[in-house]
Amino acid sequence: MFKIKFTKLWAPPTEMIVMTHPWKVYLLRRESALSENSRFYEAAYAAWQSVWSPVLKEVADMGQLHSDPFIRQDEILTLFRDDEVAAMTFLTRVDLSKKCFQDDSYFQYWPELAIQSLTRYGTDVLVCSNFTVMPRFRKECELPVKDLLVGLSARALLDSDASVMTGNMRNTKGLNDLTYNWGAIPLMRNVIVHGEESDLVGFFRNTIKLASREELLEPMNDLWNGREIIGKEPRAAVRRAA
Repeated sequence: MFKIKFTKLWAPPTEMIVMTHPWKVYLLRRESALSENSRFYEAAYAAWQSVWSPVLKEVADMGQLHSDPFIRQDEILTLFRDDEVAAMTFLTRVDLSKKCFQDDSYFQYWPELAIQSLTRYGTDVLVCSNFTVMPRFRKECELPVKDLLVGLSARALLDSDASVMTGNMRNTKGLNDLTYNWGAIPLMRNVIVHGEESDLVGFFRNTIKLASREELLEPMNDLWNGREIIGKEPRAAVRRAA
């Protein structure tokens, strides 16, 4: 497994501690569930279920959480530590010039004005959803997992040919402010999504920051450059014209 070296981020300036840890980024495409590496896909699914099932039951009074929202994604961007899922987010391409994508349930909370702002540079959109950090990785850890997951998502946009990436960021978890550190732009604030206030944000290519702070640049580059893609390339909803 790919190993990175980094400085312990909370150490005082005179205490530079270099450590090595087995962190790895996987882009899990749907076909990976049928591959010899299906254990990564299954581990990500189990982790997602364990986090979102109680959350949606509490805030949205939802009963059983079916697998549909998970298995229908183009990619699951997943951060592992050894064989344990630390964090993940969903990534799927859509073309908002088409009615079938406009009617996707993801956009039911997006007013028309927010959609117009989101698509100001093009209608080919990377939908980022279900931002998930596993409980034991939310506080003290050798990597700032939540911070880096936002950055990895932004890198996924830059590595694609989509015009923009979305975000429904839960304000109660401070995710809205975190995304702004990485260059996200607020499109509409304090929108009620699943019973909670969220900011609807857009990640645009010309505003994304390569790191929310300087000391994250090296671990971010190491993680992204060492990523592994499992499964066939998804059929993107739209490709930028040549």
